[in-house]
Amino acid sequence: MLPNGVNTKLILANTLLDTLTETEAGVLSTVSELLTSLTALATVTTELAGVLNVAIGTFGEAEAGTILATLRQIQQCVCKLAGGAEPVGASPNGCTEPWAAVNARMILSDGYPGRAFVEWDSAVPQGVELSSELDPPLPTGVELHLTASKTYYLWVQSTCPAFTTTPTSESTYPTNEWVAIDGPTYIAVSLEAGCSAKAFLCVDPETGFVDCITRVSNITVIMDSQPDDHQIPRLAVPLDGLGLPLISTFSYGGTTFTADSDITIAESDANGYTFTLIDGVKARVWWKITGAGFFVVYLNSGFTTQVIPDHTDYWGVDNYDSPAGDLEAPFTIEICPPMPE
Repeated sequence: MLPNGVNTKLILANTLLDTLTETEAGVLSTVSELLTSLTALATVTTELAGVLNVAIGTFGEAEAGTILATLRQIQQCVCKLAGGAEPVGASPNGCTEPWAAVNARMILSDGYPGRAFVEWDSAVPQGVELSSELDPPLPTGVELHLTASKTYYLWVQSTCPAFTTTPTSESTYPTNEWVAIDGPTYIAVSLEAGCSAKAFLCVDPETGFVDCITRVSNITVIMDSQPDDHQIPRLAVPLDGLGLPLISTFSYGGTTFTADSDITIAESDANGYTFTLIDGVKARVWWKITGAGFFVVYLNSGFTTQVIPDHTDYWGVDNYDSPAGDLEAPFTIEICPPMPE
């Protein structure tokens, strides 16, 4: 017979062992229940993404604070589970800031069963236009017209292995790497239905100004002239984002002109550019003719369009009219570069 002390220790050890066994079973049961819950959550998440795709619609921005805006935020979070690799560093054409799709939400179309499409932002860069050439048509914001005669680079981030640039094409491209697309062309990035993705498009930094733009005279500029010592205010059109070299100072006829903005004067050849007054009372288009002097045209309700017939050194658009521009009379103008033949 064992001594009382030893017997007591054995009893305590057996009790502890039974307790640990029960605890282990409880932990395993809890883990199993957790895995079941996570699987159910994944199913609900997928279903929720589909419901939100239908509920939210295509290519619309909901007003902040509304239920629709909240749904859109939830939907975006759901879709960010897509995975895959984002681009790192510059694309092969030297682009370091690619234009990104709106989010990872995929758009379905009855006209193309089995395909899911990437949705793009409405604020397109130079060299890109939203398009609707395909038949059957796709929702707005899906199809793109790459307008420049340049090589574009496309990166599609996804856990799915391949994508197409047209829904009926049998040619596929690998995801998670840069793919060269020769322009001009039309594309609509799609993957197999059920895939999630996000896309990035790099436009050649040397593309320049190739598409019509509409700009508002939302910059108040004071032009200083020396040695006359005149400071003349006017409303001017910003010319940034067009790939054009910009200046703030130029000299002519012994006078140096300096603007207090560095984005309203383009140092480029505007030969063949078309300027059209879209809204407002008056706009002034001015340019420095190469090898000659300045030329000025005023656009108004009776004369809304001007094509620059000359080669130019620099140019701008404002509402200057001696003695000054009307700071309370903004205008909207469309500027179109020469279209390729």
